[in-house]
Amino acid sequence: MTDKTKKVIGFRQKVPYQILENGLYLILRDGKLDDEETKRDLQQYIRGANRLSKAFTTVNAILTKNNSVILKLRKKLNAEDFLKLAESDRAAIIMSLLCLAYPFAYETLITAATVFKIQDYVTRDLLHQKMGAVYGSNRATYVGIGELLPTFIELGLFKRDKKSLYSKKEQKPIFNSIVSEFYIYSDIKVSDSKSALVEDLAYRPWFSYYCIEYKPNSFNSFLQLSEGIVGGGYITAKNNSI
Repeated sequence: MTDKTKKVIGFRQKVPYQILENGLYLILRDGKLDDEETKRDLQQYIRGANRLSKAFTTVNAILTKNNSVILKLRKKLNAEDFLKLAESDRAAIIMSLLCLAYPFAYETLITAATVFKIQDYVTRDLLHQKMGAVYGSNRATYVGIGELLPTFIELGLFKRDKKSLYSKKEQKPIFNSIVSEFYIYSDIKVSDSKSALVEDLAYRPWFSYYCIEYKPNSFNSFLQLSEGIVGGGYITAKNNSI
């Protein structure tokens, strides 16, 4: 990821998880999102024109700007299939879309994961301090983290133990193979790492939240496997995935 991309925060307003899940279902069903219906749904949860506007911008970034990759996902996973997925699988898709739209969210999760490796808790101030080193220790960074933390709670990633103190919930499995593939793709794409060694997947911070089983024979929509000198080879994101 370039420094220029890292400095873009963008995320200013939490959106209820149900709105994102419903919106994704509609795109998988109809191929597009209805803006007016989305705005009406947001009004059930959010008050104030300014907050509504920021929330709609968030939905638009996560779902509409990711439309091309969602439509590719739609070829393998239709709307009815999506409803039948395990709750953790649906949340993993939303988490991936969130981070594809907002690299700031991805970096926050990765930063938190590195903290959780050495201690059980992370505070909002610690995240602000660490993220501020890249994005600037300013109000925009502080607000972005403040809006992301309850988002991560809704996604089932974090637990709020007390004010400004959070712990990581247990790692969850992903059951569906296309969801697993999309989850790996999102990590490679947002991190701009170009590729990932198969044997390293379990050790990348992204995979501390979800556990996946790599199945090269069925992972061919977003990823491609190349042989390596040692181990199980390395995975790259397909150029035509977005």
